[in-house]
Amino acid sequence: MLNRAGWRKFALINGATLFVCLLIGFCYYSWLQVAREKAFFDFLEKKSSLILLHIKRSESVAQLEKDLNAVANFSAVPVRMMILNDELKVISSTSKEHHYIPGDYRIAVFETGKYKEKKEEESFLGGVLKVNNDTFYWLISGNDTIGKKILREVLPSGVLFVFFLWLTFAWLSFFLLRQQAKVTTHINSTLIQFSKNKLGENLIDSGADIPMETEFTGEAINTVIKRVETWQQSQRNFIHFASHELRTPLTIMIAQAELAAAEPENSPSQKNFLKKQLQELRILSGFTESLLLLSNVEKADDRNRSFVPVRVDDLLFRAIGFYQNLYPDKKIDVQFGMLPEDENALTIQGLENLLITAFSNLMANAVQYGASEKVLVKISCSNKQVILEFINDGQVIPESERNMLFTPFYRSANTKGLGLGLSLTKNIVLMHKGNIQYHSDTDQLNVFTVVLK
Repeated sequence: MLNRAGWRKFALINGATLFVCLLIGFCYYSWLQVAREKAFFDFLEKKSSLILLHIKRSESVAQLEKDLNAVANFSAVPVRMMILNDELKVISSTSKEHHYIPGDYRIAVFETGKYKEKKEEESFLGGVLKVNNDTFYWLISGNDTIGKKILREVLPSGVLFVFFLWLTFAWLSFFLLRQQAKVTTHINSTLIQFSKNKLGENLIDSGADIPMETEFTGEAINTVIKRVETWQQSQRNFIHFASHELRTPLTIMIAQAELAAAEPENSPSQKNFLKKQLQELRILSGFTESLLLLSNVEKADDRNRSFVPVRVDDLLFRAIGFYQNLYPDKKIDVQFGMLPEDENALTIQGLENLLITAFSNLMANAVQYGASEKVLVKISCSNKQVILEFINDGQVIPESERNMLFTPFYRSANTKGLGLGLSLTKNIVLMHKGNIQYHSDTDQLNVFTVVLK
């Protein structure tokens, strides 16, 4: 069922609907009245034409009354017709008692030669009549009793139709509002439960009823969004400060471990132990640096970034050169696709250090997980976009894992990293209004595609 707010909306909608239905019914009934009135005037005109045609064949004025009475009432609807002289005196009429001539008939018939008017219950039509070079005037009138009867019969059925139409719409609106209330209640309950479970707080007081009006859903969504944003910002701030605070002690510990490992008096077992410790410390330091960089990239309130023009191909070759020196046994090939004549097309607005980091992560991924010694990098331009492809022949990533590739800390079965590299790369690419995707081509090669604008 609907709550109080739902019933208010139901009453508002159906009140407006009833008003519209009544307005439509009123307009339709008024149109019927006008149409019936026009139809009756058409009837009077045809009737008068027949009578006048017969009168024009009369031999004398004395014959007018006889001829008029002979044809005037040949109809299911009784009409009255008068023939008048040039002084508008009745010289012949179908009725001996009803000689009513409207006051505005004289002016109209003398000026325009035509008269057409509806007076209360009666309709009048008049004009000029020429008989044997003599001028007369005629006036026909009647009461549309048949039309009024039709309108009286139409009115109740029209009212019933309008009521049925409104009742149908009322039922439909009630059904839709009830379904909306169910959906809204479910959404509100889900949002409140999410807020309670994920954020540790309620959207409303725990003792209050959950409101079901639709307005609350918008407020609840906005509240959850704001709290999630606050929660994410707090999480980023914590990661940032924690990583920053860990950087200095880790640097000191690495330096001390290197000094200890270099002591000539160490036994083989001690050297082995210190070497393992140093390796673990460096992994931890790399992890901390990655977290710090990721938190910096994801900071939503960082509006102080200053993007400058950078050449994408220059940054790419710097990353390639670094890994070529680091892995001299690897063969890194670069292929150029469609490149524009204007070299400025390879220039975008960006942050040099972050783009080098992104390209380096993709190069590291291609070099470390390739099955052979060959790595392929492609660069091309299309529609003012720079397209980079990093290709290796390592084990193809299963379909079930591809949607998690760019999720922080996610690692597939055959990876050894921390699960931050691809996530960091995606954030950097998105920051530069670009896009990154993974697919395996027909040759079962791993292809990471970066598009920058």
